[in-house]
Amino acid sequence: MLRRAGRARPDSSIPASRDAGIAVIRATGRPRSVIVTACPAATPATTAEAFCFRARIPTSDMFYNVVHSIHGEADPPAQSRQIRSKGVCPLAVKIISWNMRHSIAPWQELIGMDADVALLQEACKPPRDVDRRIATDFGSWRTPGEDFKMPWRAAVVGLSDRVAVEWIEMSSLEHAASREFAVSRPGTLAAAYVTAPGIERFVVVSMYSIWMKPHTSTGSSWIVSDASAHRLVSDLSVLIGQQNGHRIVAAGDLNILHGHGEHGSEYWAARYETVFARMEALGLPFVGPQTPHGRQAEPWPDELPPDSRNVPTYHPPMRSPATATRQLDYVFASRGMADSVSVRALNEPDEWGPSDHCRLEIMVS
Repeated sequence: MLRRAGRARPDSSIPASRDAGIAVIRATGRPRSVIVTACPAATPATTAEAFCFRARIPTSDMFYNVVHSIHGEADPPAQSRQIRSKGVCPLAVKIISWNMRHSIAPWQELIGMDADVALLQEACKPPRDVDRRIATDFGSWRTPGEDFKMPWRAAVVGLSDRVAVEWIEMSSLEHAASREFAVSRPGTLAAAYVTAPGIERFVVVSMYSIWMKPHTSTGSSWIVSDASAHRLVSDLSVLIGQQNGHRIVAAGDLNILHGHGEHGSEYWAARYETVFARMEALGLPFVGPQTPHGRQAEPWPDELPPDSRNVPTYHPPMRSPATATRQLDYVFASRGMADSVSVRALNEPDEWGPSDHCRLEIMVS
């Protein structure tokens, strides 16, 4: 059976029934598990059927689309869109984690980085010329909220023809089915399986910790982010079903500090440390970036401990990358694969990029 590739249609235009061989999500009519592989060698041996479509990308004629799940019954369901195929297969997977500051300009920078996968935060809907060259899930490019709605979200994006990407279907806690990935707040978390030749399949997760205000009863003027970060950790924990053997790389902007508090506050240092401790307890230790894999702040900030290995990843509005002092972006990896994950902050002023956050380069071998 042949089908033309194209953009997913609006829900209202999706037929109520589908081919009997393809499972669909009842509420949306979308495929429950569609795997797109750009490299035939990356296709798992358990795949039963493959379909060849006309590519959405002008530089490639065909690609393989696999419509049977590569995961077992214990795995959450997944979905994906098309990535072009040239049969180029990597020995390492290059991942970029980046808070894009809900701006269009970083999209153009991203597609020129020769990366395989991007873990994005505050990502707005990509422009049409970029959308034709990438692969994304079917999610809305918004983060919902009662008081406000943000036209951006966390996302996992396929960028190359060297890997297979399979998005994990997620839903809000109150609406999630038994095998869907339940998240506290849609738009703050995105996850997918990544498969590449010679590399055991692993999960990637993009995380964004939203700033919040304390309850009005406190009378406080604070804004806090560790509350959101703890929700991310709780949501992420359902992807771990055994003490050892899981393979997860999670990265993003947590809006918290590592190893210290603002202006040397011991109180905030202790609060922030609980997030890293919970990730460690799950079997997802912090793996970077840390010096020498990134430029350290200069001059040295008074709030930063003398022995800190932090590298700045954020600069405030109206300031330049050269003045950046705080690290807000982090990478965590399953303990069993941490030795095969390397992380570098692209935080030199001339490589920072068009956002207030620098990019993190993650290599998985």
